[in-house]
Amino acid sequence: ETEIQGVESMTKEILNDLPHRESMVISGLYGINHSTPQTLREVGESLNISHERVRQLRDQALRRIRKMHSKDFLREKFDGFVDAAK
Repeated sequence: ETEIQGVESMTKEILNDLPHRESMVISGLYGINHSTPQTLREVGESLNISHERVRQLRDQALRRIRKMHSKDFLREKFDGFVDAAK
């Protein structure tokens, strides 16, 4: 697996962990699965929501990603797995 494929698979995994609309917003704004990144307004038009709602969903998604992928969260998941395996 090349480095680019690794990044792509990690990105897909992160997006799959998000609620659908948040995933759609992040994909649109950052140009994932699109030829170019879209503006807040363009993403809003494609999802039939306001650009302000797109901004809110973007911020919510980024907070969720940071939380899901923080070291403490990952450590907690790992410790839970180890405890369950005992």
